Amino acid sequence: MTKNMLAEIDTDIVNTSEGTIRVLVHRTSSEYPWLILSPGQGDAAESLLLLFELIRDQPLNIAVFDPPGHGLSDDPRTDYSPKSQQVVWESLLNHLHVERAFIGGYSYGAYSASMCSRALEERIAGLVLIEGGYLTMTDKGETVDSETKSIIEWMRTFRYDSWDAARQAMKAQVLPWTSYDEAEFNASVVDQDGVIMLRTTEITITQMEQILGQYSTDVLEELTTPILLLHSTLPLEKAEMRKKGLGLFRDHAPHARIVPIPNCGHTIKEHLPFVVNQILKFVAELN
Repeated sequence: MTKNMLAEIDTDIVNTSEGTIRVLVHRTSSEYPWLILSPGQGDAAESLLLLFELIRDQPLNIAVFDPPGHGLSDDPRTDYSPKSQQVVWESLLNHLHVERAFIGGYSYGAYSASMCSRALEERIAGLVLIEGGYLTMTDKGETVDSETKSIIEWMRTFRYDSWDAARQAMKAQVLPWTSYDEAEFNASVVDQDGVIMLRTTEITITQMEQILGQYSTDVLEELTTPILLLHSTLPLEKAEMRKKGLGLFRDHAPHARIVPIPNCGHTIKEHLPFVVNQILKFVAELN
């Protein structure tokens, strides 16, 4: 175990049958509930590091992990599937010695937690879905092939001959650039044979998109676990798509608390204080 950028954060390595998983952990007290989150597709755990800063003085333990094929976790197995994700989530709960926890994530991480929620229902105190888990490929008007192609095409453009060039390219997309973004960059980018590129591979993206192509909110049918869904409100031209997806989500999970994030698109970085406040309220009401 090694200390991370904040003194209160540890880096744990968890061995699972799906490979080793890296997890950033902030332990406060054994009497406090746990929140375990998975980041978005292509992101390392550092993408949610600001959450630790915002929650550090709250009665909550928090852990964020690198999914298989992300950050410093092992590449996914060839049978990467909802079942393998269940193994990862369960292994994390066991490693942290937690019987029940709030689990969830951002974007793809929300889908991952949602897909495992029924199998792990007895160990889930609540499901926290941040801008994910409510839209299917059909809702978005996409196919697995089209969405996979667009992501991989972008990944292939991220090729640089120096760390400075790669960092400047990333900075141009992420404003303002903070120490948290620098940590995310360092965990997400690698030097491979003199080429600076993303750690996440095209194989990982293809496997994850195939799983998303199978996703349906009917996985939440008859689930009694409390659910918090925080969703985007922008762009306005996608309002009808969101309305349809949220309607189907509500049909399958009528007990869910659905909260719009004001003036927020898919990227939540600038809205994390609002997100954290909603999560803390949700957790407090259930403890």
